[in-house]
Amino acid sequence: MKYIRLLTVLLMAIAFIKPAFADVVPPPKKSCPAGSTGASSHDGPYCAPATCKSSKECKIGYVCQDQPLCLKTVIYRVREGGARYEYIEATGICKDRSACNELSSCKTAKRCIPNKDSKTEDGIKLQYSSCGCSQAQAGSAYPLLGIFSLLFLALFRKKSKSEQ
Repeated sequence: MKYIRLLTVLLMAIAFIKPAFADVVPPPKKSCPAGSTGASSHDGPYCAPATCKSSKECKIGYVCQDQPLCLKTVIYRVREGGARYEYIEATGICKDRSACNELSSCKTAKRCIPNKDSKTEDGIKLQYSSCGCSQAQAGSAYPLLGIFSLLFLALFRKKSKSEQ
């Protein structure tokens, strides 16, 4: 009877266990101007410039070409008095300084941009999307794993007693 109570308490405790995550950052931005890619930080999702030196550095279906972008430097702190972080955010495509707002500037550099005429080796045109990312769901397997472990131990214990 004592073991049944202990097993019940353990099962109840394990059923409510959830993993703890100390560092939560939202998923990257999905829609970004050509020449940038979705990124994320503690400050939130943003578009990071996708600079390159040659097309070999770009994903399949992308080429390395001069691309002007409106860029701004974002500075943030995770918490009051915490470390200072910064990143460069691409806010749009520009032709000159007037196309950007007062917080950003138009800068041209070699960037990975979609090659609209790109085809695979078998001649099929490539499909483009802003992000092929997915985010894993967390947590639900731990209680089930604990329950199966306890059941295995209980069965193993019964088997050991019957053998004696």
